[in-house]
Amino acid sequence: MFYLDSNNNKYRIGTPFEYGGYYYAASQANHPKFMELGFTQVIVGSRPDSRFYTVVGPDLDGQFSSTPRELVGLKTSFINQEKQTSFQKLRETDWYVLRNIDGAGTVPTAVATYRSAIRTAAETRCNQINACTTVAELEELIKEPAQLYDPDTAVYSVNPDRMEPWPEIDTDVYHLY
Repeated sequence: MFYLDSNNNKYRIGTPFEYGGYYYAASQANHPKFMELGFTQVIVGSRPDSRFYTVVGPDLDGQFSSTPRELVGLKTSFINQEKQTSFQKLRETDWYVLRNIDGAGTVPTAVATYRSAIRTAAETRCNQINACTTVAELEELIKEPAQLYDPDTAVYSVNPDRMEPWPEIDTDVYHLY
C-alpha cells in the first residue's frame, strides 16, 4: 500500500516525507495524516510470480504488468530441478548399492523398489512439465497443492491435477544416512 499526492508522488507509512513546504517525521507518516493532506490511498494488487513472468510495477494504480517468460527455458529449468531432486533422493540410498557392488551385502528389496520408484516419479514429473503448452499451465502444475480441502466435509483428498508425488521410504527401518 502507498499513497499518492496530486502530483502522483508516492508516500509510504512510516517513511518521513516533505510536502507543501512542511517536513513530516516518520511518526506522522500515517494513514490519518495522508488522508488529511488529501492523498489517495493505493492498494497494491498481487504480484505475479517472477519465476514465470517478467514483472514490472506496481504502477500508480497499484497494479503489476507481467510478460510470460520463455516456455522452453522454463521447462528446462524446472526439469533440471526435478532431476536434481531425484539425484538427492537417490543419494540417500547409494551406500546400499555401493556396499552391494563391493560384495559386502545386498540391497534390500524395499530400497531397490524405492530407488526404482524415485526414477519413475522423476520421469513422470519431467513428462508432466514437458506436456505444458503455456506458461500459465506450467505455473498451475508447479503450484498445484498435493491435497485439496473440502470445507463442507472437513476432509482432505488427493488432488488429481498435482505433480506426481515423490515416493517415501520408512526411514525408521532403513537408515539412510
